[in-house]
Amino acid sequence: MTNAELENCIRRLKEGDKDALDPLYRETSRGVFAVAYALLKDQAAAEDAMQETYVRFVQSVDHYKFGSSPQAYLGAISRNVCLNTLKKRGRELSVDAGENEYLYGTSDPNVRAEQRDELEKLLEILQEDERKVLLLKVYGGYRHREIAELLGKPLGTVLWLYNRALGKLKKAAGRDGKGKD
Repeated sequence: MTNAELENCIRRLKEGDKDALDPLYRETSRGVFAVAYALLKDQAAAEDAMQETYVRFVQSVDHYKFGSSPQAYLGAISRNVCLNTLKKRGRELSVDAGENEYLYGTSDPNVRAEQRDELEKLLEILQEDERKVLLLKVYGGYRHREIAELLGKPLGTVLWLYNRALGKLKKAAGRDGKGKD
């Protein structure tokens, strides 16, 4: 199906023809699923994200600009749905550290407090943008491109901030090859 044919389906949707969603879905669902699966790495979550993408698309069909790519537009909606899902997952993670030492290290609260304090001191040497990029990458699990989109910064800037933050942390921890190992 060409972009013109897809846009015809969108035009019909805008006019209230809900049957126009079927051919649009058949033609674009594989790409939408691919975006969701690439970001979420879980088939069930990707299927849920794909459904949410089409729900949001139908709700906001009036915002579609004719002459653009319907597949890219749906891909962008899918990406946003997935990023929201990943953010939500991060907030919902609640695991007993004592039962999962492989994730959190020791279950001794004194040692954990010391590690947390040491980490906070290390993070204080970073500028705010460096800290955001590092935390999104390391703890959020986001890719550099996703971080760039989330922060509204060019990819090159995000890569530079990340590498600069790592360099500062290595140097502060004495792991720059010149200090202790």
